[in-house]
Amino acid sequence: MCYDAAIDFLHSLLPSMPRLTEEIRKYIGMETDLQFACDPVERGAVRRYAQAIMDPDPIYMWDEAVRGTRYAKPVAAATA
Repeated sequence: MCYDAAIDFLHSLLPSMPRLTEEIRKYIGMETDLQFACDPVERGAVRRYAQAIMDPDPIYMWDEAVRGTRYAKPVAAATA
């Protein structure tokens, strides 16, 4: 399959493949126990991840963006 045909095929699947399935929706609003990471979260890695998932929210990158919020420092982007 050539590249263009593969892209067309993937685009044809998108309407039939919802991102938030019912299985995933059941986790919205769920509270869990606090988990501690064994290594510190490096800000550059958080910024690169936010860029990779194309989420431009400045709360992931800039101290100025978190002023006036409940967060003291930039936060990590959500993961699935």
